[in-house]
Amino acid sequence: MSWSSRAPGAPWCGRLLSLCLLCFPLAGLAHSEGEAEDIYGMDCEHPPKDALAKLPADLARWARIMCMPTGHVLVQSASAQWRYPGSFTTKVMFPARSGQDENDGRPRYFTQVEIRALHGDEARAQHQRLLRENPLYADRVTDATTQQPPVAPQAAWEVVGTNNAKVSYHIYLMQQPGAQDILATVCAPACEPQNTFIVTPYH
Repeated sequence: MSWSSRAPGAPWCGRLLSLCLLCFPLAGLAHSEGEAEDIYGMDCEHPPKDALAKLPADLARWARIMCMPTGHVLVQSASAQWRYPGSFTTKVMFPARSGQDENDGRPRYFTQVEIRALHGDEARAQHQRLLRENPLYADRVTDATTQQPPVAPQAAWEVVGTNNAKVSYHIYLMQQPGAQDILATVCAPACEPQNTFIVTPYH
């Protein structure tokens, strides 16, 4: 799903965006020769009819869609900061391109993005899954004094993004009791530590 600057251990998406950036000169060449522009580059001023124009309001407070020749990426909104643990400089950008699209240079854009709150058993189950699968998540939420993670998050959300190739991935946003920050993990499908970042709402 893509970045060019990466901290050590930054996500697989960074490698994909770097590869996609190599397609920019091809986009101009294809257009100048009269070939279909969407083969290599997305026209952000005249996007495809099925391209998502805006995010759901509950997600728009933290995220926005940015259009690039390679397609859509999710980035932080004006009301939140996204950063990787241990880094304040590496930009966090999640593209509509998935790992399945790595060898396909055509643009990937979101056709649908949904967000829903997780409650009760569902929130606890996702919290337990992240504790098992994601060592970085487990480390970040474990209490330094008791050495125990919370039983359940204070609040939790699931974001599902689907692209024009009908490939979907999930982002889980988990806010721990008493915390302002929200710990987010991209699961595509594995919930890997390098795809974990921190969302800090400004208000």
